[in-house]
Amino acid sequence: ILDFSKVEAGKLALETLDFDLRSTVEDTMELLAERAFSKGIELACMMDSDVPTSLCGDPGRVRQVLINLVGNAIKFTERGEVIVRVMEERADEREVIIRLSVTDTGIGISEAARSKLFQAFSQADGSTTRKYGGTGLGLAISKQLVTLMGGEIGVTDAAGQGSIFWFTARFGRQRGGPIAPSPDMASLDGLRGLVVDDNATNRTILVRQLSGLGMIAAEASSGPLALAMLRAAVAQHAAYDVAILDLMMPRMDGFELARRIKSDVTIAAVALVLLPSFGQRGDGALARNMGIAGYLTKPVRQAQLCDCLVSVLTRIIHDVYTRVYESLRVMMWRPCCVFGLVQGRSGAAEIARERWAARVRGASRHTSPHMVERGDRR
Repeated sequence: ILDFSKVEAGKLALETLDFDLRSTVEDTMELLAERAFSKGIELACMMDSDVPTSLCGDPGRVRQVLINLVGNAIKFTERGEVIVRVMEERADEREVIIRLSVTDTGIGISEAARSKLFQAFSQADGSTTRKYGGTGLGLAISKQLVTLMGGEIGVTDAAGQGSIFWFTARFGRQRGGPIAPSPDMASLDGLRGLVVDDNATNRTILVRQLSGLGMIAAEASSGPLALAMLRAAVAQHAAYDVAILDLMMPRMDGFELARRIKSDVTIAAVALVLLPSFGQRGDGALARNMGIAGYLTKPVRQAQLCDCLVSVLTRIIHDVYTRVYESLRVMMWRPCCVFGLVQGRSGAAEIARERWAARVRGASRHTSPHMVERGDRR
């Protein structure tokens, strides 16, 4: 109400700060995750890869509008999902117009009710107020804030099939330009990842995130399909390096799928990352005992996903390299033997082979031709 009064009096001013758009959106998603998952609703965010994130504007007001729209979507959705999407609408050297949309599978809004949605103290109809509560000020304040940010706000939907609320906002570009990506991301280039989730939107988002990290990504909608894809990849000498498993899937959940993967010697080498939803009690000891290497809570932040994958896959590469080195360090004169001991043709195995070959080349520079010729094992 205080914000509304300030807007009406023309006394509400926006701040101008450097901020990261991805962090602002992901902070909001994390804040509302428990509310969504307590209703059994999937909450996810999809940000296009070409969206500039190093911006100049008022992140607090962006967060305020987004909280209102996502909060409403969760309130009016009984089952299904709420998806936030972030896109670039227009841009030049100095400014960027960002479009954020919130799609839900809730009750929808009739054509007649839309005209008064953004008016103060108004909701779609009286029954909505009685059932869901609320002051009817949230959307009115959001409209005023969006206008102050040089944008527009609106809704498109079909009653009974959900709604899409959207808004645009104008931001400046930071003078320093975008922050350079972490050098750790380079270690994921060309590695193969499989996303396993029964929710199509979650699969799409995770596949995009893996692709954005330079990985070769594929998806499976169920545990049985994932098992078939993992085995087929091994047979084709293109094994997956990591599989990301949703915990709550029908018929075969993430734990059962992990157990079946690790009990099959042909595919047991794949690294596993488990994704429980926010607020779900996971069993860390059980996960470790089953050979699950990573554990992330949905909705997943891009930076957390990158850090987790780098940690998991680097550890596997190091383990493979160490195992091979210890087994063959007495056979420096026959470096070709290593290639038969690093099984498979996954990206991790290729990296381990490259590291071993480099070690052998380095050692051979310090080994006399006579020692190599007679296979000296010192």
